[in-house]
Amino acid sequence: MKRIYFTLISVIVLTGMGNAQECPGGLGDNLFTAGDFGVGSSFVLELDPMLAPGYQYNRTGPPNDGQYMITNDVADWNRVWDTWLVIGDNSSDPNGYMMVVNASFEPGLFYEETIDGLCDNTTYEFSADIINMIKRGVTDHSDPNVVFLLNDDPVLNTGNIDKNERWNTYSFSFDTEPGQTSVKLSLRNNAPGGIGNDLALDNISFRACGPRSEISLIDGGEIICEEDLPIRLIATLDGIEDANRIYQWEVSYDNEYSWLEIDDQNGSQLTFSDIGAEQPFFRFSTAASAASFANEKCRYYSDVLSVQISKRTYEIFDTICGGTILNLGTADLINPGLYQEELISSKGCDSIVMIHLDTVRREVLNGILDFQDPGCYGTATGQILGREVSGGYPPYHLEVEDLDYDGLLAENLLSGSYNVLIEDRFNCFISTSVELIDPEKLSISLGPDLNLILGEEIDLLVEHNQELENINWSGISSEFTDQSAFTLLPFQDVDIIVTAKTIDGCEDRDTLKVRLDTDISIYVPNIFSPNDDRVNDQYIISPFGKSLGGINFFLIYDRWGGVMWKYQEGNEGWNGLDPSGKLVSPGIYPFILEGVLINGDVIKESGTITVVN
Repeated sequence: MKRIYFTLISVIVLTGMGNAQECPGGLGDNLFTAGDFGVGSSFVLELDPMLAPGYQYNRTGPPNDGQYMITNDVADWNRVWDTWLVIGDNSSDPNGYMMVVNASFEPGLFYEETIDGLCDNTTYEFSADIINMIKRGVTDHSDPNVVFLLNDDPVLNTGNIDKNERWNTYSFSFDTEPGQTSVKLSLRNNAPGGIGNDLALDNISFRACGPRSEISLIDGGEIICEEDLPIRLIATLDGIEDANRIYQWEVSYDNEYSWLEIDDQNGSQLTFSDIGAEQPFFRFSTAASAASFANEKCRYYSDVLSVQISKRTYEIFDTICGGTILNLGTADLINPGLYQEELISSKGCDSIVMIHLDTVRREVLNGILDFQDPGCYGTATGQILGREVSGGYPPYHLEVEDLDYDGLLAENLLSGSYNVLIEDRFNCFISTSVELIDPEKLSISLGPDLNLILGEEIDLLVEHNQELENINWSGISSEFTDQSAFTLLPFQDVDIIVTAKTIDGCEDRDTLKVRLDTDISIYVPNIFSPNDDRVNDQYIISPFGKSLGGINFFLIYDRWGGVMWKYQEGNEGWNGLDPSGKLVSPGIYPFILEGVLINGDVIKESGTITVVN
């Protein structure tokens, strides 16, 4: 998500729009408990929440000018304006609501809320997610332009919100004045409605804001051995330990899903040994004074620190198939019993591993292994499947080359030889080997690279060793898609790439590099005999191959500069007649010629022509 932050340093000195920054540190709980507009199974909130002064509430969609609605998905409306986005609210909850506003014809407020019970001399942050409801590329609709107001005074202007089809987060922070305990927060649409200027609003947040906070271990690294408990943590704000503040330390054992307050831990340092998980998370809430801390609207939270704890004792209960060996450190265990070994854990801590080992009688397992070779050469698409397994102690699973699978299907295998075990719950097994074989590799070829002269045609042919389902070309006109052979007249250097696919989805590609020599000329004969003997009776130019794309002009003159003949479409050659239709006298006649090659280059020729009987 693109985030654009603005901050007002102090309301006391504010006289207009201010420069800004985001809240530098921790944030408290959102005091707008309905700032995300709630959730509901209906596509629209039926009851008008009375959030937009002067706007009418719409319950069917789409809202008209001067209307708004609380909805969870535009796709569920009766219909949607052609230029509008079809989106849901800005959260992972499919039933979450957002506010969609079709701007009034005149600028005005479209959201307003008052919050009471605040603390004075406290920093707060106000933020909201806004999206332009008009699709990208629509040019005749104006953009929303939103002003954030604090107690009716403007403090932040979003500017025109682009048609970027993304939610944009805007925020500012401010300090309450001495004695101030309430604030009114409003949003005003600055641009007029009518055509465009339509928006959606979500995740409105108002929170206490604190300085940068950090939790660190007083001693020890990132991993704590259980024998080194208790954990000792220290809290700092802006890098300074403040022993006079009020703190409340909290711990989470479920990856920050829920938090538990730690009793009697209200100072800047925490000593904690009541560990309920191998990776507890710690944070603290804080406020500047006892009076402020008593008000939940004045607290904010620190960053979170997770601590890795390596347990001292690991107790394991395991059952193995009779005759199977279980490794514990340097010991090989085979008989039932209680075993204990002191080891160094992977985290570098001393650990005691206790294994309660039991065995079961080895039973005969029966089963069938089916396998499927990779579908294409060199691809990991092979499979091994166990079926009709019986005996032993279900459930069963496969072990392929020491890799355990949850069930009886091993997928994504390359070609090769595999040692395969069908194992039961206690690792009683039957074993065999399986050979997966690659099919023939698909091979296509366009032949060797070519050096040509402009005007030469080439015959392109895809040679292939398997039946093809489709062929795609790049570097040439799309008209040849799915053709395996055709004739091409290149007019520039080109890399021709062909990609082919079989019915099984196997692919191969080849590239043909074509390089052109464009230093060519047009051959102009210097003599001809227009005497009707059917030999050299017409004067015709001869370009190389098909290199000539067109003729701008071709003029033949008499000795006095008069035009004897000029090129015209359909009259490409001179038959020796003058403009009156009479055969010209033998002699020398000048010419000038300008042509355009197929690559766009202009080529010029001039000289003389000798006419003989």
